[in-house]
Amino acid sequence: MQTFNNLPGMDLAGETLRGGFCVDAISNPNPGFYIMEGYKTLKIVPGDRFGKLTIVKEDGRFTQPSGQGQRAFLCRCDCGNLKRIRLSHLVHNRVRSCGCLRGVQHNDSYSSLYRVWTAMKQRCNLKSYINYNSYGERGITVCDEWMNSYLKFKKWALSNGYKWGLLIDRINNDGNYSPDNCRFVTTLESACNKQDTIYVNYDGERIPLVLLLHKKELKNHYAAIISRIYRGWDGQKAIDTPIRKGNYGKK
Repeated sequence: MQTFNNLPGMDLAGETLRGGFCVDAISNPNPGFYIMEGYKTLKIVPGDRFGKLTIVKEDGRFTQPSGQGQRAFLCRCDCGNLKRIRLSHLVHNRVRSCGCLRGVQHNDSYSSLYRVWTAMKQRCNLKSYINYNSYGERGITVCDEWMNSYLKFKKWALSNGYKWGLLIDRINNDGNYSPDNCRFVTTLESACNKQDTIYVNYDGERIPLVLLLHKKELKNHYAAIISRIYRGWDGQKAIDTPIRKGNYGKK
């Protein structure tokens, strides 16, 4: 098995592709033939790797618009998908996966689940992300399995209750994004499991304020009630005291 690294100059099993020519420094006594001739003789065998792709077998030829043919290979991506790819795209690093690295092969690029996956990675890795300080800056990471493959994340999501409108939630708020620490929840449930979730004691129970206000149909008065709590009011009193209505400054 050979692993073809993404290197300028493309050293390929002793054949170095440069400036449109193929030079075999080991076995070719007459270097300088055109690169297409090099493609014809380049030895590629099952098990050879290009990026995330592993060669399964040679699979006929691609016919280009010019009518020129080029060798094609059936490849298996690390995510499990099979894809037929022309040799030049493998050699020149134009194709490194079945498309899962870019979210194209699965045709989900504009789906809500794909946006969930993208946002999850951004909040942990993109310093300019609006909530990076609550995730990446705290050391929260995405497991390698999900970080490198949308399709693996999708498979887990669909088998663990994902539906449109649900959010991904970490069970342990200090833990990472991984299959054993994640679930899908409603917006309300997610709001109850944040680092800055506010709890109050009400009827002898410690409960997230946002959940309590939802149950008592007081969510429209969140700003007034949270203001009372910040001013030192007891949780029970802050919620049970009726909210005054009207223009208080009017005489």
